Amino acid sequence: MSAVRLRTMKEVQMYVKGFNILISGSDQVLNPSSLLYCEAYGGKGRVCPIYFLGFPFLGKKYGYALSFGVTQYPEPQLSIAKEYIHSFDKLSVRENTGIDIVGTMGRTDALVVPDPTFLQAPAY
Repeated sequence: MSAVRLRTMKEVQMYVKGFNILISGSDQVLNPSSLLYCEAYGGKGRVCPIYFLGFPFLGKKYGYALSFGVTQYPEPQLSIAKEYIHSFDKLSVRENTGIDIVGTMGRTDALVVPDPTFLQAPAY
């Protein structure tokens, strides 16, 4: 499959219609320093709900190996993240401190998993 560039929320929703699972993860999802920046939604000061999979979808939504870059989540980003963190059916984080951070957002079901750069693809 070749790369596809999707520029709007509507394009993403149309593209993923036949999918069963969506996985969003890594630093850009909940890093407070980048939470308020999104080119597709007007740049600085605008939240990117696409990273949170914050749109209608019939399948499952997973947040994988989320990383924060902080040990305490700042305001006003905390109130923004609290709004979207519940759009994930399952949630995992990279660091033990991430368990505490998502706990302040009302999620008590997160697991600690390896950074995806440490995952090894099976040999075929």
